[in-house]
Amino acid sequence: MSTVQRAFLLEEALNHQFCIIAERLGSSPSDVLRMFVTSFVANKGLPFTFRLPDDKAAKRVFNSKHPNIITPPIRNGHAVLPASWRDDDEE
Repeated sequence: MSTVQRAFLLEEALNHQFCIIAERLGSSPSDVLRMFVTSFVANKGLPFTFRLPDDKAAKRVFNSKHPNIITPPIRNGHAVLPASWRDDDEE
């Protein structure tokens, strides 16, 4: 298989971070770019969602401190859930 060489410019700081992360992942910058291009071709586009979230998605963020969220008591290492949560179809 023949290969081609591509060249592009990156800001120095961005390139430095890119190289450090690639190495921490046990890869090289060239291999990371090769993986991206392979995935780009396989997906016929970006291999990830590239868009701003809609307003509905922003409102769906889980808030664990919301007053309607309960923390069940723990007894003998098990959570004690409200009886109203019981499924009637279980025997």
